[in-house]
Amino acid sequence: MNIMLLSDVPPSTNFTAGIVQLQLCRFLLEDGHKLCCFGIVDPFLNPEIPDDLLEVMPYKRTNKPKESWGRHPKFGSFASLIANNYISFVKLPQISKDAAQFAKANNVDIIWSVVQGQTMIKVVRKIASIVGVPYTVQVWDPPEWWLRENKFDSFTKKSVMKEFGRLLKQSKACLSASWTMAEEYSATYRANCIPVIPGLDHKKEIEPQKRIDNDFIIAFAGQIYASTEFNALLMALEYMNWAHNGRKIRLSLYGRYFQNFHFNKPANIHICGWYHQESVLKELAASDLLYCPYWFDPAFEKIARLSFPSKLTSYLKTKTPVLVHAPEYSSPVKFVKQHNAGFVCNTLDPREIAAQLAEIIDNGEENKKIGLQGYEAFSKHLTFDVMKTNFYKSLGLESGI
Repeated sequence: MNIMLLSDVPPSTNFTAGIVQLQLCRFLLEDGHKLCCFGIVDPFLNPEIPDDLLEVMPYKRTNKPKESWGRHPKFGSFASLIANNYISFVKLPQISKDAAQFAKANNVDIIWSVVQGQTMIKVVRKIASIVGVPYTVQVWDPPEWWLRENKFDSFTKKSVMKEFGRLLKQSKACLSASWTMAEEYSATYRANCIPVIPGLDHKKEIEPQKRIDNDFIIAFAGQIYASTEFNALLMALEYMNWAHNGRKIRLSLYGRYFQNFHFNKPANIHICGWYHQESVLKELAASDLLYCPYWFDPAFEKIARLSFPSKLTSYLKTKTPVLVHAPEYSSPVKFVKQHNAGFVCNTLDPREIAAQLAEIIDNGEENKKIGLQGYEAFSKHLTFDVMKTNFYKSLGLESGI
């Protein structure tokens, strides 16, 4: 089959979404399918696409129009209304035409689209219509979150959500970010929804980094979106004076975006920077507890229910116990509880968090059992094999597994 990937984050090694797209692309190419990619990319992003992929995958990039006009400090909603209408009627038709020409030049049979934000939502059906081929839609987060964060005017919100409904209903399949999203979108939009959760290779063993210290290391990898929850953890650690029963507690942070957080001293925090996936997995495997926060704020209820943190896949693969700090209704809590795959903290009270951390530290060897149960859940539900099978199903292909 000849497939065109239409995405605002092309397959790449330096963005989480890009890493997932990269693996899905490799599945297709390894099985002899043809692939091209049309990227509608923020001009400030620089995705690092591997050279070996570019050798076999025709790629064209165009700039994505600015999407955050509602954040204008003075004009807000008015700027959102005017700018988004201009973009919809002037810029997007040309982008759609260019993408369709690229698809025709590469003789594509189907379009695999990844949608986040109004630009991608509004161009997919148009491009597929011009080319005359079916399309699938991959959704990582509910669009309501994007529209809220970028302070869209009410008219544009309604317009985008109306198109989103049409987009899903007319798709060949919707690749959903969680099992809950698949169920809800199937019922709401009458779409053929298939959960495609980011996976990892279960055949590759992780060799943990060697340690000589006796610290209790809590590790976090990625970008901190749930800042209120993270700050509650910090307050709990401050309440514990960064120690329990003679063991120092260390918080190790892996990623790029921690400069906006201010830590009170004394604090035993190590900002380790960004690591490639293979290297960070070794670091996580050598830690004692892996921290996964998700939003408690009711304004984020929908994204907490329907999205799924890709870091949880990485965490569970390491066999290190996981602490999910999130409300009961959230997708990571549901998964962890269903499979007895980790610890759950349902409070923002620093003293209650501290009490639970103390209990976990005192668990000692019992924590290894929890880590192994997490790995078992990973092996059954979050591997490359599961991801590939469901991805191929969405395209109407046999996975060969």
